[in-house]
Amino acid sequence: MSDIVRIGDATLYHADCRDVLPTTDALGGLVTDPPFNVGKDYGVHNDSMPEPEYLAWIGDILKMCARITSQQWVVVPTSKLRLFWEMLPTAELVIVPMSAGYAVRSGWTQKWAGLLVAGNPPKNPWNLWDGIRHRGEGYFFREETYGHPGYTPQAIMTRAVKTSALDSILDPFMGTGTSGVAAIENGCKFVGIEINRKYFDIACERIERAYAQGKLFQPEPAKPEQQEIAA
Repeated sequence: MSDIVRIGDATLYHADCRDVLPTTDALGGLVTDPPFNVGKDYGVHNDSMPEPEYLAWIGDILKMCARITSQQWVVVPTSKLRLFWEMLPTAELVIVPMSAGYAVRSGWTQKWAGLLVAGNPPKNPWNLWDGIRHRGEGYFFREETYGHPGYTPQAIMTRAVKTSALDSILDPFMGTGTSGVAAIENGCKFVGIEINRKYFDIACERIERAYAQGKLFQPEPAKPEQQEIAA
């Protein structure tokens, strides 16, 4: 069995996204940072698949998401950029520079992270996002990562949600709920899916807290409602 938790305009699924996406109604945009098959320990998901298996897996999920969203915002490391661009061939690249740190990948010292954006956000947005701190910037990165090995900075998710200018957001790899907090703080409906129970519970707590802080124009915090769904 899996769970559904509803907190205000957020609907959160503790489930495999492949089981939920086929029955999900149309939403505005996808904002996500998926697993990249680089051997991270997510507890439940296997992040060390054979490459063809991984490409088929993530490709199917992106296709399901594209069918129900008008924009797709996907955080992608430079080492996987070519693979994801093949799956999102019309996407624009957004570059997020690292001011103080760096990452060493595939023999290169990398000073930026990227997002691929498919669809047409309004207002001719910039494709260079300065002023965002990354996990690799040590002292300068002050965010709580909640023990998640693939934590994405809140500022990246928030800027993606704001720039999309959409009223509803989907994240099939919700993790600890960073995209959900960004959606709630910007007045959007949110659908999040997470397979790991520990991270799912953290996401529920963070999103409930975002409501409790009064970000969505509600007089009182939204109380979570939980129910079970068949696996």
